[in-house]
Amino acid sequence: MNVKINPENKTLEVTQHINFKNNSTNTIKNLVFNDWNHSYSNRRTALGQRFSNQFIRNFHLSTESERGYTTLNFIKINKKNTLWTRNNNQIDLIQVDIPDLKTNDSIEIELNYQIKVPDSKFTKWGFHKNNFYLKDVFIMMAKNTPSGPIYYSNENLEDAFLEDIQELQIHFEVADNYNIQTNLSEITKNTFKILNCKEFEFAIEKTSNFENFSTDHMEIATNLESTKISTLEKAVAIDKIVNYIHRNLGKGKTKKILITQIEYERNPFYGLNQLPAFLSPFSNAFLYELKFLKVYTQNYLKANLNINFRKDHYLLDAIQSYVIYNYIEENYPNLHLIGNLSKYKLIKNYEIAKANFNDQYYLAYLLSARKNLDQSLLESKEKLVKFNEQIAVRYKAGLTLKFLDNYLQDQTVAKTLSEFITLNTNQSTSLNDFEKLLKENSPKKIDWFFNELLAGNTPVDYSFGTTHRKDNQINIEIKNRKHSQIPFEITGFKNKNKVFSQWITPNATIDTTLTFSKKEVDHLALNYDNLFPEVNKTNNFINVKRKLGYNRPLKFTFYQDIENQNCNQIFYYPEYTYNVYDGSVFSVTFNNTGLINKIYNYDFSPSYSTNTQSMTGSGYFSYILNRQNVSNFQTRFSLSGSYFHYLPNASYTKITPSIVFRFRTQEIASNKYKVLSFREVIVNKQDSPFLIDKTIPLKYAIFDTRFSLGNSETAKSYNVTTNLQLGNSMGKWVNEVSFHKLFENNYQFGMRFYGGFFLYNHTNTDYYSFGLDRPKDYLFDYSFYGRNETKGFFSQQIIIAEGGFKSKFANPYANQWLTSINLTSSLWKWIQLYGDVGCYKYKFTAPQWVFDTGIHFNIVPGYFEVFCPVYSKNGWEIGQKNYNEKLRFQFTISTSALLGIFNRKWF
Repeated sequence: MNVKINPENKTLEVTQHINFKNNSTNTIKNLVFNDWNHSYSNRRTALGQRFSNQFIRNFHLSTESERGYTTLNFIKINKKNTLWTRNNNQIDLIQVDIPDLKTNDSIEIELNYQIKVPDSKFTKWGFHKNNFYLKDVFIMMAKNTPSGPIYYSNENLEDAFLEDIQELQIHFEVADNYNIQTNLSEITKNTFKILNCKEFEFAIEKTSNFENFSTDHMEIATNLESTKISTLEKAVAIDKIVNYIHRNLGKGKTKKILITQIEYERNPFYGLNQLPAFLSPFSNAFLYELKFLKVYTQNYLKANLNINFRKDHYLLDAIQSYVIYNYIEENYPNLHLIGNLSKYKLIKNYEIAKANFNDQYYLAYLLSARKNLDQSLLESKEKLVKFNEQIAVRYKAGLTLKFLDNYLQDQTVAKTLSEFITLNTNQSTSLNDFEKLLKENSPKKIDWFFNELLAGNTPVDYSFGTTHRKDNQINIEIKNRKHSQIPFEITGFKNKNKVFSQWITPNATIDTTLTFSKKEVDHLALNYDNLFPEVNKTNNFINVKRKLGYNRPLKFTFYQDIENQNCNQIFYYPEYTYNVYDGSVFSVTFNNTGLINKIYNYDFSPSYSTNTQSMTGSGYFSYILNRQNVSNFQTRFSLSGSYFHYLPNASYTKITPSIVFRFRTQEIASNKYKVLSFREVIVNKQDSPFLIDKTIPLKYAIFDTRFSLGNSETAKSYNVTTNLQLGNSMGKWVNEVSFHKLFENNYQFGMRFYGGFFLYNHTNTDYYSFGLDRPKDYLFDYSFYGRNETKGFFSQQIIIAEGGFKSKFANPYANQWLTSINLTSSLWKWIQLYGDVGCYKYKFTAPQWVFDTGIHFNIVPGYFEVFCPVYSKNGWEIGQKNYNEKLRFQFTISTSALLGIFNRKWF
């Protein structure tokens, strides 16, 4: 392969020769080539769709000059030009029909093409400040299998499945002021070669900061970032890790490995990479060691595993996490999860300060499982939720091997891993080969390991059940809540000392009953101190001397913490909110909501209103029923209540029992959703002299049900909602449709339709009426800071609901029906134009048409927006007096709402 580099236009001119021999037993009639660089050519590719699903906006807002593409000039087979095609649905794959190629026959293939290298801001690979960082950029032949070629598009997963490359040689034509670093060996200047290659990468830089290290087993080139670490300290850490991997997994096939900062940033130790330098709880030397360990284990395994990394990613994830876990356990057994921060008095009594560094594996799994996002370890990689793909599934995979290691209590797992690496030296392998090898080495039956622990995603939950005491014996039932066949360990304690430990293989349909002597134990624990991926460990402890079912004491903890399995935690912390009528509201919140979701949740927030100098507050209780592998994956039952003020010295009480059904497709990573909810909103308001309209109801109850469906992503999103409200004096039916589209030229268009009418209306007030520019909010759903203000700053707050108009109108209510359409059109970046048009009907009057237009500053969509009216039915508003009073604002100070920006990118 010959590559000419043109830094001025960010292109590579490539001439490529391939000698391909059919080593299979099948006749090959067509070939598929990965042209993954072309996946950057537009937003409709699988890569673009993945970015959109994960709310990664920079690719969809990029210019053509920032994106990449490939111009293929010709493909020749045995020196003859050959027709080639790109699949319409997978344009980063090239298909070529060839004359029948029988077993052991060979052909010569020549390709000539130009590569426009994409900007590195999308995936970190690409062009950056006149430097080139190249991976999966060249056209390479996809793997041929007995069922045909593999059609894998680029989805930013670094899992190309290529034909075995026995020898690769590449020469670069590049200016002398460039330096090239690669995992290939340099045979002459700018010419590189490697044998039995699985993956290759290049860093082509004007100023290189790579360092080279030589160990007994491997040549290392690395540019990992470090702070105040000497070359000697780096060399010691590198030699330590390379020798550890060599000792536990065996000699690698490659002689050289490239370890880059890019690779670490793409797959870091999450948590460590978010902390600023001055808060780093670990030494600089340890951080460097950890970084190198993470990247080296990954690159070593990718170079030595001859597997389908998309389908069988479990093998890579499990072995890497298992090896890292053991490395930390052996070399840093007393290391805490938050390092040196655990020594500070303010936090040393928190569970997170006591947690071991390796506890992060279980915590990451638990975070995903409690959200009902746990996926099978055998799910294809591109179908995983981002948090699972990058964190939870990788850590859970490692836990499964560690759990099996604890269960077998011998060297079976370690021996199997070493033998499996060796097996990959001369042949392609799969999970089936690993299963066969592991079962051959295991002294016990482990069908459950593959059939349930790996293949399933139903959470496992063992707990103590009924206890019977008779004479000197105790009969204790072990509940198998999820009908699992995975073994569990029971451990007995006497005076805080472990007295026995026993593994039990349960019956999936019958709970287990065990008998103990009262003198033998005083406490029992299930899966104590082992890495069983169980969804709930708070029910795994029992005090056998207590006759009451309450086995865990209460513990009050400030703010939040991870779970303590030995006690019931109550978290408390101060909160501050504001509204015009309560003024500053100071609250103390008590709840059981730690850092990880629970099934049962409660939250009580007694508060003090400074304006009224009285107590206010809110609270709720909820129960979440999660179900796996069904459409209705979650049902939430809740009861909530609040007590605040809606006018000066006039309070309201709201009580809401509700049930919410959430639905999703079998593709959990999809952003499509359906929600069906039922609730009864009961409101009791205090009368007030400020309440001018005395016909407004003070006590009422509204039954509210709604159904929503939609899809939310960067490139295109939509939502359809139908809502029915029924009360004693009124009934409403409302339909709402919203749509947003980001086009190829970065033009954005948004549309919202609202249509509602009264089924019946027996009131003489506008209290329940539809609002053009501001909803009446009689259900107290919206976070208005001044819900009844008619002038001043807080009267300018806008929440896009009902009519959705931004201009204020003299007669803004409709007590029969209302329809409106709200349009937005991008102007420049986050500056948009808006236009609204609607028609509404008031009793005994003719229908009226209204409209408005203006400029929309969409700074943080849904969280901070400003609307500037220009022209409406009121005339040219921009030229009228007191224009600043016509501006409308949408903003929030709610931390939970702002966290939604983060969560949607991961979950």
